[in-house]
Amino acid sequence: MHNTITLTLAAVAIATFSLHAQVLLQDNFNDNKLDGTKWRVVTKGIPGKPAVYERNKRIELVNRGYLVSQKQFDPSKIGGIRITGKWTFVKSSGDFDIMRIVTRSDATPSGRYGEVRSGLVFTTSLSYSPKSFIAGISNPGIKVGSRTWTGSLKSQVGRVYHFEILDTRCFARFTITDPVTKAFTTASVSIIQDATTTKHIVFYNRERIFGDKVAYLDDVVVSRVAGGSLCATTSAISVASGGSATFLISAGQSHARKFYLLLGSMSGTTPGVRVGSLTLPLNPDSYFAYTAGDPGGLIRGSLGILDLQGRGSAKLVLPPKLATPFVGRTLNHAYLVLRLGPQFDSVSNAVPLKLVK
Repeated sequence: MHNTITLTLAAVAIATFSLHAQVLLQDNFNDNKLDGTKWRVVTKGIPGKPAVYERNKRIELVNRGYLVSQKQFDPSKIGGIRITGKWTFVKSSGDFDIMRIVTRSDATPSGRYGEVRSGLVFTTSLSYSPKSFIAGISNPGIKVGSRTWTGSLKSQVGRVYHFEILDTRCFARFTITDPVTKAFTTASVSIIQDATTTKHIVFYNRERIFGDKVAYLDDVVVSRVAGGSLCATTSAISVASGGSATFLISAGQSHARKFYLLLGSMSGTTPGVRVGSLTLPLNPDSYFAYTAGDPGGLIRGSLGILDLQGRGSAKLVLPPKLATPFVGRTLNHAYLVLRLGPQFDSVSNAVPLKLVK
């Protein structure tokens, strides 16, 4: 079986399949009546005059009022969620409007200003820098790792911006785009620990207390990520002293008890290898061939079976000085989910691992 899988990969003879993201929640707010099966409003515990209205074929968020999903969405069980929608800042006096979208939340206001008590916060504003940001709230704790930013979008009042959030077991990404100018900004972060037990989604406009600002929210879609997530416990390994990195695999419950294969590349992630309608973000090279041809060699557990939650793990162990000629290079890793045949059901994001002195 191992030989069949690895030889097929090495030859890039990949079976074609179609995989569509499953929509979990969708609302265009066109009926001007809040759907109580999908949403609830939280204003208690928030100072000022918070409110949430569905009118004019959109949601109007007033003075920090919360729009909260009725259902919970747990990225570690689903395999990752994708949230898309449209956001408009309406007033500009003082430039204190701040978009806040919170996942993994109990939707409970706390403290003097009614800030949401728990969750992973995705935020952008008219005035703050960087323009987009992801943070974990520590009550109860979400601990995040290093953050990265790209793009240079400058938000303006009256513009309709498109947002996309990707929230997986151990990785999150947040992109805001101006559909007219095509300008964007993207923030990404690794998620090290999540102690939250309640997983609602919250939307609110974080403005001055007793302010009069309004933000518009429209065309919200929450879907299951069509693919899996991958994270590593470290971003670098010393070649001189050696070390290890554990890869955390989260493909979602829909892939429970299927096979996974973790692969690597030293040649980058673009354009990658085409896998039917998807792309495995690894460029074929000698390291790719090695990880495909000898699963379990350098990376223990690189070929295995996902558990009932669609999870797995693998560990790269690098002996001292073994990779001395490759100091300064970056190893990228990603995985495939597969069935006998072989047929490939999903691919993950790529995770970089730097080889340092």
